[in-house]
Amino acid sequence: MTSKDPVTEYLHNIDKYETIYKSHQASKTRYCIPDGFSITKNLLSHCLGFPLGFPVGQQNIASHPQAVAEYIAKLDKEFSLVMIMDYYDESLILLKQEFCWSFKDILYLTQNKGSYGNVQSLKTPENLRLHKEYDFLDYQLFDHFNKTFWRKVEEYPGNFVAEVRMFRQIKSDVTKFCSINDAKSTEVFQVTNNLYTDDFEFEAKECRFLRYYFLNKLQDINDQYVGKNGVKVSKLSKALC
Repeated sequence: MTSKDPVTEYLHNIDKYETIYKSHQASKTRYCIPDGFSITKNLLSHCLGFPLGFPVGQQNIASHPQAVAEYIAKLDKEFSLVMIMDYYDESLILLKQEFCWSFKDILYLTQNKGSYGNVQSLKTPENLRLHKEYDFLDYQLFDHFNKTFWRKVEEYPGNFVAEVRMFRQIKSDVTKFCSINDAKSTEVFQVTNNLYTDDFEFEAKECRFLRYYFLNKLQDINDQYVGKNGVKVSKLSKALC
């Protein structure tokens, strides 16, 4: 694709480019993406188990509004909370309440954060319309759980905005603490009891857990499983989906 506006080019020629990207010719290295599978059409819905006709021969409910509505209702019953990446910190606060956790249980360091240049220029009304028509199930799914998410925020027992602000401040402080202390340090970051969390200590050696790349953690779990059960499992690839 040589267009200066690849998103618009793609959305106006979806069938053409989907055929290319779903083919084994798209890349010599396919990793876990099988031929014939779209990573742009209703991918979120697929990952949440919607029967969408893949692999070939499987049921596809995409064109049956009643079946789609019933499946979303099923997910709504199965999950007491669906987190939204657009509101990650807010989601963590709701998760904290769900499990009666403290701030320490939801601390994280930002990793693999990317950025896109001039995104707003791509969000033309026509581009949004085309994308919504193509990725319609994901929009329907997001709209539903976005509404339930903010309903939970409205029903939150306490000052939700202030709690998110407090969490972000502590997270920022811990991030700075971890940036200047290595695993051998004996320094301790202390958080005193407040309206939103019990007091806790965060030791410098704990920073390594926040820095831990999740695929490495999966590999460790895999290695432990192999050790206990004698099952040979191939090494995890960093290119896993």
